[in-house]
Amino acid sequence: MKTRKCRRRQWRRGQGMVEYALIVSFLLGGLVTMSIIFLPTMIRAYDIYYRSYYAILNLPIP
Repeated sequence: MKTRKCRRRQWRRGQGMVEYALIVSFLLGGLVTMSIIFLPTMIRAYDIYYRSYYAILNLPIP
């Protein structure tokens, strides 16, 4: 039979894994949420930059 000390170590190891899984899932969930909110804004900003850059290049001023 296992002693109480061994069982407690296993419980602690299990608690650490649960805490790690929770932290990782919260971080991944936050990144996904931020990408859903932030990504369209970044694409729009890049599109504006890209269009303005080529508009300046196509000016008739030498």
